[in-house]
Amino acid sequence: MRECSIVSSPNRVRLVSCLGVVLLGVSLFPQQIHAATDSAELMIRTGVELRRQGRNQDALPKFQGAYELSRSSRAAAQLGLCEQTLKMWEDAEQHLSEALLGQSDIWVTRNRKVLEDALSKGRENLASVQLAVRPPEAMISINDITVGRAEEGRTVWLKEGDLLITASLAAYESQSVKRKVKAGESTQITMQLKSCQRHLHDFRQLYPQHPRRLKTFWPSPAHQA
Repeated sequence: MRECSIVSSPNRVRLVSCLGVVLLGVSLFPQQIHAATDSAELMIRTGVELRRQGRNQDALPKFQGAYELSRSSRAAAQLGLCEQTLKMWEDAEQHLSEALLGQSDIWVTRNRKVLEDALSKGRENLASVQLAVRPPEAMISINDITVGRAEEGRTVWLKEGDLLITASLAAYESQSVKRKVKAGESTQITMQLKSCQRHLHDFRQLYPQHPRRLKTFWPSPAHQA
């Protein structure tokens, strides 16, 4: 009678092990998502209960934790409402605006009117700053804090006080504007950045004998991208 034997090669063993690790990782990933969602939900419920007790300051870290875990529209809304109660006007405006972008969130849809009214009421405590910056791809910083691209006719809501608004973009001269803004008022900031290529053209007209050297100091936008 012939004896049968099973021989496992090292490569086969490694392959089976790798497949096991991959399948285990795939099975754990949804569980991790559900765990984070459950934790965020628990934090939101705890925060809501604390707010009902008038403990808004204690509720704030609960909503912040839920927002960091889930980044959901509902978490952003609850965080914004709590911040507004604590008169954190800028943060509240940011999070309520973000929440209202959640078109598919059932909770936000059901409470949209309440959130819109809260956002409108909170903006009364902020200054509206309308940015008209060219090119619209310029990066905007306000009081040395980057807020993003200028975009087309962007409006930002800020607390009243002195502002230093700077626009910058590769191959363009940076430009800064100082303004004092007041809550409840609207201010428009217009900036037109100048291309460094214009200066290169002027220098070439003055010093045509050194075009290559000048080119190294004023590279084209393609080289700076």
